[in-house]
Amino acid sequence: MFKLVQDELLWGAIWLHEATNEEAYLQYVASNAEQMGGTVWTMNQFSWENKYVGVQLKATKVPFYGKPTIVK
Repeated sequence: MFKLVQDELLWGAIWLHEATNEEAYLQYVASNAEQMGGTVWTMNQFSWENKYVGVQLKATKVPFYGKPTIVK
């Protein structure tokens, strides 16, 4: 069962990093993406069943925009 939710764990962590600015979430993605299959094969679509491409797209924002600004 765990293999069925690995993309969801990465997807949740990248969103939590953006929402909270907590570095631990980004570190979770960076440390686990390859092991969980998020970087080892080419993906060309985002779907309810495959969030890896979404994780990759959101992760590309980090070097360009740095830490997100949280509007209160």
